[in-house]
Amino acid sequence: TLIYPNLGEPITRSASSELPFYFTLYGTLDGVKASAELLRNGQRLAEAPIELPPSPRSPVQHIGRFPIGALPGGTCQLRIRVNNDRQEIARTAFFTIRD
Repeated sequence: TLIYPNLGEPITRSASSELPFYFTLYGTLDGVKASAELLRNGQRLAEAPIELPPSPRSPVQHIGRFPIGALPGGTCQLRIRVNNDRQEIARTAFFTIRD
């Protein structure tokens, strides 16, 4: 589950310098790694690992923030990637930054 940064309204840089996000993981979570990426036109602008609890039990809920103050205006994509040794799952949300 992803909570989108907003309901489609552009994010004004003067109102917020961070992009909040939330997701929930379900299932067997041993050996799971997660990361957050910001992309523009398919090009990665930034990436950060997401620390999960050391002994994750399902479900795991995570709230995070990504700094967006240095990003240029326009439409970007937040991608959350979760993987283990066997598979990877990614979910995305688009957002627009205005000066």
